[in-house]
Amino acid sequence: MSKSLDGKTALVTGGGGPAMGSAHCHALAKLGAHVIVQDMREDHAAAVVADIHAHGGSAEPMAGDITDLDPFLVSLNEAISSTGGIDILVNHAGISGLSTPLADIDQDFFDRMMNVHVKGSFFIAQAVVPEMKEPRATARSSTSPRSSVCTAVRRPRITRPPSRRCWA
Repeated sequence: MSKSLDGKTALVTGGGGPAMGSAHCHALAKLGAHVIVQDMREDHAAAVVADIHAHGGSAEPMAGDITDLDPFLVSLNEAISSTGGIDILVNHAGISGLSTPLADIDQDFFDRMMNVHVKGSFFIAQAVVPEMKEPRATARSSTSPRSSVCTAVRRPRITRPPSRRCWA
């Protein structure tokens, strides 16, 4: 039986997370996609990959900090080359300040949040979208409340319209 994402490769940033990040990875793998599980915590990415393999899916880990762009983009380009391209991008990486009172968020913490949520997500999308195989890429809003840019999906058909417009 063919799965809807057979032959597709998905990159999930923050994919080693214990809740939504890993859930994105498992859902994509269950639909047949090869999943690149990216996380700054290498052991978390490897654990999600092992679990996907245990359930018959295809995945590989990719460690790296999305705010350290130069080495991250080198790793990303290696992943693009080794897989033949990225078909689905889920920009899920994020850090939460929701449990921190507004008055306690200092400039360093705020800058870190902006670097992860905006800068990192933007430059990952900028690197991946041109590599998508089909000429039309569709940009969809991320499903994560912590992610702030967009999720690029190379499938031209969407089951529901995106909730906001993006650049892709």
